[in-house]
Amino acid sequence: MGKELKVFNIKQSNIRIEKMTPNSLRCFALLCLLVCGSEAWFALGTCGDKHYQKELQVCCGETIHFVMGNSYSCCGEKNYDSTTHKCQNGKIVERA
Repeated sequence: MGKELKVFNIKQSNIRIEKMTPNSLRCFALLCLLVCGSEAWFALGTCGDKHYQKELQVCCGETIHFVMGNSYSCCGEKNYDSTTHKCQNGKIVERA
């Protein structure tokens, strides 16, 4: 089973995620590892169509995501500064 997970197609995984509602997929460690991939574990919330960022492959409670160093961060759309690529109003959430 471990070998199957390693060669699991990421695009198929994305399609699978998009068809789920945010409440239908809880980000428990094992479930996220199997469905989203190892980078999809996010400490605060659920992993659903609006909480999954395809490029970063992370679960998040908001819709805007960006990379800061080696960590993933996210913030609400209205709190995102596209020029600095950072959250405004101090609403920064780091992944676990």
